[in-house]
Amino acid sequence: MKIDDLEFVFLKHVRDELSGPVRDLRSIESVWISDKRDIVEHKVLGSDASVLQDLGRRSARFAFAGEFIGPDARNAIERLWQKFQAGQILPFSSNIVGLSGITQVAIEQLDFEEMAGGVNSFRYRIFLREWKDRRPLLQRMLPLADEAAEAVEEEIEDAVATYVTAKLVDAGRSSIKGAESRILGGSD
Repeated sequence: MKIDDLEFVFLKHVRDELSGPVRDLRSIESVWISDKRDIVEHKVLGSDASVLQDLGRRSARFAFAGEFIGPDARNAIERLWQKFQAGQILPFSSNIVGLSGITQVAIEQLDFEEMAGGVNSFRYRIFLREWKDRRPLLQRMLPLADEAAEAVEEEIEDAVATYVTAKLVDAGRSSIKGAESRILGGSD
């Protein structure tokens, strides 16, 4: 996995060529993924039936934990912390099947702890959320929302009846009993 310019691997050992000890270790020990769909139920008026609409997959949330060990570990931790504090959308790549289609993420939570007994040894947990650009979807939906609002307005106008209440009076403004009136007109 790679977040921006920081690489996380399941196991990466860089050995010092002369002595052979491990100089740098980056590991991912566990991965957790949450992937849900948004389903909306629309009730059919005058019926017990309903229609389900699939609004697509929510942004995936995932986390992983592991270790950074070696002379570059503190630097890597600090760079990752700066990215988290900036709150930016970051490029992401992975060859893990469930994450392979995700190209951008936001860091939601980041935890570090320095491991006892070792210099430049850190354990980490990082929680990420897939970033999806919703602007194209909203741009496609706005005209539909306007059309729906106009249709509802027309239905309301057609459904509302106009009532006229009248009282017939003579020139002295006295009520005329038993008088009848009619209102004639078109639908406009």
